Amino acid sequence: MIAFLLRRAAHTLVVVAAVATLVFALVHLAPGDPFAGSLDNPNVTEEVRARWRAAYGLDQPLPVQYGRYLSRLARGDLGWSFSRQQPVASVIGEAIPRTLLLVGLALVLAFAAGVALALAQTRRRGRPFDRVASGVSLVLLSIPDFWLGLLLLLAFSYWLPLFPVGGMTDAVEYPYLGIGGRLLDRAHHIVLPLATLVLAAGAVVARYQRAALLEVLPRDYIRSARAKGVGEKEVIARHALRNALMPSITLLGTSLPALVGGVVFVEKVFSWPGMGLVAVDAVSSRDYPLVLAVVIVGTIVVAAGNLLADVLYRVADPRLRDA
Repeated sequence: MIAFLLRRAAHTLVVVAAVATLVFALVHLAPGDPFAGSLDNPNVTEEVRARWRAAYGLDQPLPVQYGRYLSRLARGDLGWSFSRQQPVASVIGEAIPRTLLLVGLALVLAFAAGVALALAQTRRRGRPFDRVASGVSLVLLSIPDFWLGLLLLLAFSYWLPLFPVGGMTDAVEYPYLGIGGRLLDRAHHIVLPLATLVLAAGAVVARYQRAALLEVLPRDYIRSARAKGVGEKEVIARHALRNALMPSITLLGTSLPALVGGVVFVEKVFSWPGMGLVAVDAVSSRDYPLVLAVVIVGTIVVAAGNLLADVLYRVADPRLRDA
C-alpha cells in the first residue's frame, strides 16, 4: 500500500505540473493582461501601464516568466493577486475551507441519499414509486447545476422567502450573534447551495446504485439467501448492497471532480465566498497568479478524489491489494 501511495503521489505531481504549465501558457498567450482594464481610465497613461508590467515582470519573454513562476512556486510563494491586492496564499487560505465545507457535506449527503433512494427503488422495482423516482432523478441529472441553483433560488428565496438570496452570513446581524446564533446563520445560508449540489450528485448516485443492485439480484448467492427464508428487505440491504458498492466507489472518484467543477457555478449563483467565486473573479479580471493557484488547488483536489477511490477499491476488494 505504501508503494502504491508513493507512485500515486509521483503521478499527482506530474499531473499538477502539466496542468499548471498548460494553464500558464494559455492565460499568458491570450490577448490583454491584468492591466488592460485601465485602458478606459484616461488618468492611466500607457507609460504608467508599462511601468506596472515591468514591476510585475509581465514585459519579460514567456519562458523567463515561467521560470520565475516555477522558482517562486518551489519556495511556496503563489504570488501576488492583482485584483485583490493581497498575497494569493491568503486569498486561497480564506476561500478553500468554505469550498471544502460545501463540497464535503454535499459528497456525504449525496451518496447517503443516493444509496438510500436506490435501495428504496430496488425494493419497489417496477412499482409507481420506482418509476416516479427514476423520472425525477433523470430530470435532476439533465438540469445543469447553475440552472438548478437558479430554480431553487427563485422558489425558496423569492416566491417563498425561506432562505437568504446569497452569501455565507448575514452582513448586519452576524457580528452581534453568539456562537449558536452564528452556527444557525451559517446553516441557514448554506441550505440552498448545498441542496443544489446534493440533488445534482445524488441523482447520479441513485441511478448508478440502482442499476448495480438490479445486476446483483439474479446471482446465485442472492437466490440462496431467499431460499433460506431471508426477507427481501434484508436480502437487498445486507447481501446485494455489499456486493453492489463497487460502481459507487468508482463514482466517488468521478463525483469529486464533478462537484469541484459544479461548485464554481453554484458559488457564483449564491455568492458563496469560496474557490468557485474566486476562480470566476480571477478569470474575469485576468489575475494570472490567482488563476494558476486556483487551477493547481483544483487539480490536487481531483487527484485526491481519484486516490481515495483507488484506496477504497483496495479495501473493498482484497484481490487488488497486491496490484
